[in-house]
Amino acid sequence: EKKNQVEIVAESSLPVGNARLTLRYSVSPSGNIHVVSDYDPGSGKRPLLPRFGMQVKLPQAMDQVKWYGRGPQETYWDRKTGGEIAVYQSSVDKMVHPYCRTQDVGNRTDVRWITLVDKSGRGLKFTGDQPLSVSAWPFTIEDVEAASHPHQLPRRDFNLISIDAKLQGVGGDNSWGARTHAEYTIPG
Repeated sequence: EKKNQVEIVAESSLPVGNARLTLRYSVSPSGNIHVVSDYDPGSGKRPLLPRFGMQVKLPQAMDQVKWYGRGPQETYWDRKTGGEIAVYQSSVDKMVHPYCRTQDVGNRTDVRWITLVDKSGRGLKFTGDQPLSVSAWPFTIEDVEAASHPHQLPRRDFNLISIDAKLQGVGGDNSWGARTHAEYTIPG
């Protein structure tokens, strides 16, 4: 099957520190797509990365979520020991907790695979070469950044899945805004 696959390579220059990103998509005749990201941070001072991964917009009808990883509640790199590793099911809308202020929400860590399907069972399965951090939202990161409260978030006509090799921890060891511990951040 490897001899019949198609490879697509996208190379990008990033605006900070002459960084470069190469994405390699290998598409097989069976419909599998293997994605490899290669990040060269370049030189100079670089800010921390909030996440390293990709996002995919899927039709709104693909709203049934099933994953093998930590759950059933949200878990983050520095807040995951309460989430047992098992197979869980939910809907995109139920993956999001309505915190009183909008923020990154609904992440699941140590995910081996996740599927998003419609009511008839048709959809996509994402599998990591390593355990992943994933979330599924009915809105975008830009929507989260523009809103102050959950009632201001629109329900988009698609679902957004974030598939990250790493997502920065949430920090907040105290109630007055403690920063994320250095070991749970992603150097630029």
